[in-house]
Amino acid sequence: RSQVAGVMHACGHDGHTATLLSVAKVLSEHRSHWSGEIRLLFQPAEEVSPGGAQAMIRDGVLEGVDWIYGVHLWTPISTGIIATRQGPMMAAVDDFRLTIAGKGGHGGMPHLCTDAVLIGASLVQQLQSIVSRNVSPLQPAVLSIGSIQAGTTQNVIAERAELKGTLRSFDPDVRQLLRQRFERIVELTCAMHEAEYDLEFRVGYPALVNDNSEAERVFRIAAEVVGQDCVGEAEMMMPAEDFAYYVKQIPGCFVLVGAGNEDYARYPHHHPKFDFDESAMLLAGQMLIGLAMDALVEKK
Repeated sequence: RSQVAGVMHACGHDGHTATLLSVAKVLSEHRSHWSGEIRLLFQPAEEVSPGGAQAMIRDGVLEGVDWIYGVHLWTPISTGIIATRQGPMMAAVDDFRLTIAGKGGHGGMPHLCTDAVLIGASLVQQLQSIVSRNVSPLQPAVLSIGSIQAGTTQNVIAERAELKGTLRSFDPDVRQLLRQRFERIVELTCAMHEAEYDLEFRVGYPALVNDNSEAERVFRIAAEVVGQDCVGEAEMMMPAEDFAYYVKQIPGCFVLVGAGNEDYARYPHHHPKFDFDESAMLLAGQMLIGLAMDALVEKK
């Protein structure tokens, strides 16, 4: 349970930590059965950019490391299924906060005002044209506005409006295009309404691209853990993950371990009722140990 009442990330990282602690226990108890070095990364702060991976890398966590593997307990997949894919798997992400400054006034005299709600509502629609009309339909891209806050009551024209959202993509050129078009549309729309604005743009994680050979290793070890019929190919997806920084440095692979069931673990990640099937933690641990042992054999 969260130590802060009413607040949680709702993504399963408590399960990841418990799984890795169990892996550490098993490896330690059987230390005489294997030789070499295995590093377990208890990385903090994946939830919010800039995340924790870059700091870990700067501190030297990858020095002398040949391969890296990460797992995520994943409720959209049923417990007992393990999935990954070769190449691009999770999107690059950038976040924004846009504050529109208009001129407030009486709701019955809008001609004397600059309505920040009207401008914000217009931008919610106009910005969606970037993906539908500027990005190639063959390229994955998402622009989502998750929050719009403005006004205080029914008969007052709002002076300010704040929009928060996210841009997601895989291709670096598409990522740049999204930002360029976003900034241009905001600039011209606000100018058209004679409003001021402040745009904070936070560049987030790069796309997560698995190494092809390491993905093949994952498929092979997963078949040993759950059987070939329960190994799947993950779809490319628009959530982001700062594990991407690790696989930009060394070969590695990110793995989805199914943790969903219809009884109680049927809600998506970040949902207020999110939960996961704790039996999936055992499979995640078996995968990490199996991958490490297989890699050590190859290194010999």
